[in-house]
Formats: sequence, structure tokens, C-alpha cells
Amino acid sequence: SQQVDRFARGLDGFFAGEESLNEMNKSYVRLRIGGRWIESGSYEDESDIKFRLHLPATKERYKLIIENNTEEDENLDEKNRPSFIGTQESGRDSVSAAIQRVQQRGRYWKTSSRLGIKGGAPLDPFVRFTAKRRWSAAQEWNVPYNFRLSYFHSDGYKAISRLSFERSLDNALFFKAKTNVAWTQERDTLETAQTFSIFQHLKYNRGIDYKIGILGESLSHHVINAYFISAHYRQLAYQDWLYINIIPELNYPRELDYESIASISIRLEVIFKH
Repeated sequence: SQQVDRFARGLDGFFAGEESLNEMNKSYVRLRIGGRWIESGSYEDESDIKFRLHLPATKERYKLIIENNTEEDENLDEKNRPSFIGTQESGRDSVSAAIQRVQQRGRYWKTSSRLGIKGGAPLDPFVRFTAKRRWSAAQEWNVPYNFRLSYFHSDGYKAISRLSFERSLDNALFFKAKTNVAWTQERDTLETAQTFSIFQHLKYNRGIDYKIGILGESLSHHVINAYFISAHYRQLAYQDWLYINIIPELNYPRELDYESIASISIRLEVIFKH
């Protein structure tokens, strides 16, 4: 299972999704340039920039973290659909500064707590608690779990959990089934996302993530908001910091009676880590 865990972490790091960046204990800057073409003929510019500064850049228990667009700013669409970036805050309203403490609890659980302030007028104080661990099942399966509870003065409590089942299929294929459940006090609604992925390793510098997903929410009863099918091709184009992303997708939203919408996203991505 340690081999499965290393394979999973390597894939998450290569595809550099939001969850991978959020869990990375490093400073980084990521610039994405490009957008999405939709079959109706419209184009959506999805260029954005995201940064995080960890001080000190060592394994100290306490860290100062300065970043823009915190984890709580991302909905489940953004966390699970590689073609969808969504609307990002800009300027000082998106920047936060926090003190983080990380603890190892026993052999398996790792927790972190964060106390900080998000920019804007007025300032928005917040607190966040995160717990995560991994299980092994029958040697072939790796089962990571992550839970986060946060409170923002502006819009109350937010909670999200993520449970995955992962295993290698062979030297070039990797399977992941992931379940997300999120709740916000402001909306008082449960959001859900279920995805099934197969990662195909093509060469040392390129791969494809084939994904099927179901997005829903629950208020008085559970409804499916969308189904989607996507293939995320990602290639390291230069050294270790320039990537090419091509993502064709079929989306079946509830507001269109689940009729398909085809799109293709093309983005250049520059990412520097320290």
C-alpha cells in the first residue's frame, strides 16, 4: 500500500489540482493562461493566478501562511471538474494571512489548525481545523480521508469531507473513486460530488486523467445538478515549471434537462514551488 500511496501522491502532484496544492506544505505561485470554448460558440477566459507563501520554509510546527483564494472559496465544481475554474476573487479581498499549527496525533492522524484574517473591508477573521489520515486495505487499496471545518465571521461555518479509494491497475494505469460532501451555514445545504477516475501514465512528462462525475445537493431531498465526462491531458513542456493542459468535456446540467454541452479547455500553466 505504500507503493500505491506514493503513486497517488505523485499523480496528484503532477496534475496539480486544487486539493493537491492545498495540501502541499510549500510556497508556490501558479499562473494559468487560457480558457474554455463551448459548443454554442462562446468563449470563457479562465486565466488566473494563485499563490501561497509559507514562512518559515522548514518543518517548524508553527507557520505563517499568506495566500490568495483560500480553500473555502472553491466549490465542489472547481474541486472536481478539471475544465472548470469558476470566478476567482481578486485584489486584497482575496488575500489572507494566518498562523498554522500542525500536529501528529498517534501513528495515523495528522491535524492542523489555522487562525487568520482575510483581507477586505471590513477584515474577515477566520479559524480552520483539518484532520487527515490514510488506511490500507488488502495491500492493493489505499484509502485517504480528509475533513475540514472552518468558521468565517462574514458567512459562518463551512465543513467538507473527502474519502477516496485508490489502487494501481498496472504500471501505467491508476484508479481512484472519490466522494466529497460539503456544507455551508450560509446556504444550509449539503453539496455532494462523486467521481471515478483512471489516470494513464503516457511518458515521464505526460499523462491523461479520464473522469466521470456526478454533482448534487440536498435540501429537503437530494437532486443531481450535473453529470460530466472529461479527459484531462497534461504535459510538462519545459523543465519543471511549464505545463500544457487540454481538457475536452461533456457536461449534462440539470437546468438544461441533462442535455449535453460539449467544451474544450486549453491552458498554459506556469508553476514555481519552493
